[in-house]
Amino acid sequence: MFINPKQAIEGGWIRNVKERWIQPNAVDISADKLFEMNSKTLFRIDEDSKTHRERTEVPIIKDYWTLDFGTYDFASNVYVEIPEGVVGWVVVRSSFNRNGIYLGSGLYDSGYKGPICGTLYVHGVAGLKCGTPVGQFILAKSDSHGLYAGGYNVGEGELPSHIEKNNKENVMKKDTLYDKYPKYAKKGRDGEAWLFKKLKESKQYDEIKDFTDEWLMQVNGVDGSIKKKTWNRSSYFDCKHNLIKEEDGSFSLYLEWAKGDDKKGWFQTSQADRIYHVNVKHGISIFYDLKQLRKAIMKQQIKGKYKPQSQKNNINEKFILLSNTDSNFSNLFKVQY
Repeated sequence: MFINPKQAIEGGWIRNVKERWIQPNAVDISADKLFEMNSKTLFRIDEDSKTHRERTEVPIIKDYWTLDFGTYDFASNVYVEIPEGVVGWVVVRSSFNRNGIYLGSGLYDSGYKGPICGTLYVHGVAGLKCGTPVGQFILAKSDSHGLYAGGYNVGEGELPSHIEKNNKENVMKKDTLYDKYPKYAKKGRDGEAWLFKKLKESKQYDEIKDFTDEWLMQVNGVDGSIKKKTWNRSSYFDCKHNLIKEEDGSFSLYLEWAKGDDKKGWFQTSQADRIYHVNVKHGISIFYDLKQLRKAIMKQQIKGKYKPQSQKNNINEKFILLSNTDSNFSNLFKVQY
């Protein structure tokens, strides 16, 4: 028999629940941390031990996680202490099920103390806002045979060790993009250092954050963020040290459309709000709102214009070269410093 969720909350069995999450027969469960599982790493289990697959925490950019095909562990801030005679389990919210995102979670035995956790199986690109309910927790009466006292029990605010320890070790051993692409590292570093110096000297922003050494932000195309007190949230940016000065005094902006391995380039995949193209030699930067420029280029491509060009040495690498004086886009470009 299902237990009234109000009874569970009043009894202290389940905590950190918003009033609007209380449903007739269950409690909505939020995803507050998310970890991508590496399916190519080893999972081994026997009756006495287990080795978990590697997991890496997914960064939150503009309040959202961007998910691709894959398997993700989530952890909720909702904390439960299951009393004797009670059992719990999690079911997926129907909106996720209808859009190709499925949830798996084990049984929550009597005696379990810890956060609600589960696994999301994502079939297709998705944007998930941090703190959004992904499942519903159901409690029922049970003729319990003792109490669970295993290793998954943790205190409030803590994560199970297989997630916490595994994630920390995995992030520590990740190479930075500068390790991966040493050929371009110095030029990129010089451009970023110059831009951060200019941003700080300008005193335009109340908060400036540097993510150039944070692997999780780098792979999502984010070098830093800026914020004013009047803004609702930070603005995330990427820095490209590739602003080309032409003989007529204008500048050309190089937009990477596709990489040599048939993957989309940074112009299509970056999670940044704005892109800064810098030229340290001439002491200038030009920036734009990435979403606006994407829309403007798409509008022109519908007309058959601005098709990506191929690199001479690799036809799979494609790019678009724009002039800051191009009347189709010049109103989007902001010259700075």
